[in-house]
Amino acid sequence: MKRKNVLALVLAAVMAGSMIGCSSGSKPESGSQETSSPESVPQASKEAEASSASKEDEKPVELITAWWGNQTRNDRFQKMLDLYAKEHGIRIETQMSVWDDYLVSIQAAAASSDMPDLMMLQGSYYQEYVDSGLLTDLTPYVESGALDTSSISDSILSATSIDGKLYGICAGINSISCIYNKTLLDTNNITVKDNMTLDEFAALCKEVYEKTGYKTYFNYESQLMEYMVRANDVVLFGKDKIGGSSAKDIADLFLLIEQGYQEGWLMDYSLLGSVSSVEEHPMVYGTSPEMSSWCAFYNSNQCTALQNAAPEGTELALTTAPSKDVKKSAYLREAMSLVVPAKTQGQNQDAVVELLNWWINSKEANEIILGEPGVPANGEVASQITSQVDDTQAKIFTYVTEVVTPVASVANPPAGNGMTEAENLLMELAQYVEYGQMTGMEAAEKFFTEGNEIMAAAAKR
Repeated sequence: MKRKNVLALVLAAVMAGSMIGCSSGSKPESGSQETSSPESVPQASKEAEASSASKEDEKPVELITAWWGNQTRNDRFQKMLDLYAKEHGIRIETQMSVWDDYLVSIQAAAASSDMPDLMMLQGSYYQEYVDSGLLTDLTPYVESGALDTSSISDSILSATSIDGKLYGICAGINSISCIYNKTLLDTNNITVKDNMTLDEFAALCKEVYEKTGYKTYFNYESQLMEYMVRANDVVLFGKDKIGGSSAKDIADLFLLIEQGYQEGWLMDYSLLGSVSSVEEHPMVYGTSPEMSSWCAFYNSNQCTALQNAAPEGTELALTTAPSKDVKKSAYLREAMSLVVPAKTQGQNQDAVVELLNWWINSKEANEIILGEPGVPANGEVASQITSQVDDTQAKIFTYVTEVVTPVASVANPPAGNGMTEAENLLMELAQYVEYGQMTGMEAAEKFFTEGNEIMAAAAKR
């Protein structure tokens, strides 16, 4: 799966007018929905209330929210926002897309100062957005009490803080995981254990292939690499460099891909094309063993969408991603965060923060979301909804709280500005190894050299 060139796509998106924010008064674009209350917003004065004409002219607060994700997330978020809009007498336009399209659209919207009022962002992109002045510091709202973070742990808040300022609120806690076809493995008497080393995982991949014909598909290579190199005491994307002192420190994923190619258990990516959403993953849509993967590497919250997309009768389960040292590699992270852009169409930040506060702290909201983005950051809310989640969500909650939490270490700080470009390089090099066109060490050497050049240049911009 080849990552698109983000900068080129941003320019194309700007030229095409394909921005996630739409101008005031325009109709929502394809993939957008508008939520509104049937009742008008209460008038600001008795005189206005007395005037039916003024009441008709009064427009309700209008907010634009945006996120990326799967259909399960879209449905739950939409239902939750429908409820909020009805109860608060406002209109909420919702815009959603798959990750690659979302990133391009947000970049384009940022370039034109036409961003949504409330949107999702991953922590790895915080530094560049903050450096560009694109995010609102939420600290004053916390200090005033408008945004309640008292039930969110400091370690989670620190993941969205830069230089002592809070720029986002975690929408859910998760951890990278290996989600696998439990039905397939149980049927073939194949055992999966937590905290596998790289050698143990490679042996498992080979066993699965030999017994079932199913192969292994690696997705989200950058996150998986980040996880693996933590075992070597390396932060993959620093502020101005690639972590480690040599290519050997960041080679583990490339070497594992090379091993899979040589031993035959790595999936032939040329058969698949692009996989842009979990519903397209070969673990759930493969039509034959050679077109199917027995596992998927995603954040734990994605298990719900994968299970929903899996063939009837297929049960999925979660285990830790492989690493030389899982205790060093494992960490809890904000699955994604909700941020308030500094410049939006509405500029009604008080109303946006009110929605954000309800989203994070309301049992009512989270009874609808039911942990789809990850375990709720608000510990009290998480406890309140645990008994209401379905079997898949219960597995996710158990995985996060009982498997990962006991061995988790501190998450990496936000990546430097060149992370996106360096990640594109990583994905390209991974493909060369996947097709046998480059050895794992050759790819690691090239990534270490050119990745450092990218990060250093970006830090000077």
